[in-house]
Parts: sequence; structure tokens; C-alpha cells
Amino acid sequence: RYIKSVDGFTGCYRGLTPKLCAYTISAYAVDKVSETEYFKRHFGTDGNERQDGEEEDIEDLPDEE
Repeated sequence: RYIKSVDGFTGCYRGLTPKLCAYTISAYAVDKVSETEYFKRHFGTDGNERQDGEEEDIEDLPDEE
């Protein structure tokens, strides 16, 4: 009520546009990161997959000395 009496009707919505823009950018960024993680998990682009398409097994790794 105080803001409306001092700044008018538009004072109640001051800052709404920047906040909506920030939420939109944040949602887009989260979507892209999630998409990338999904792609890595399902297509093995995180370096855990061999070039021939077979995953390395722990028994196939060389022993450390």
C-alpha cells in the first residue's frame, strides 16, 4: 500500500522485467547444462569410451607398480 501511494501503480512492478530476464537466462543455462550432461551420459563423450565403441573394463587396465 505504501509503495503504491508513493510510486503509483507501476511502482508495484518495478524490477519485474530484469528479474524475468534473469530467470529466463538461468532456465536456458540450466537446460543447456542438463542437455550436455544427458548427452555425455548416454553417448559416452566424457572420455570413458574407446574409439571403437567399447567401454574399458577395469580388468583391461594396466597394473600400477
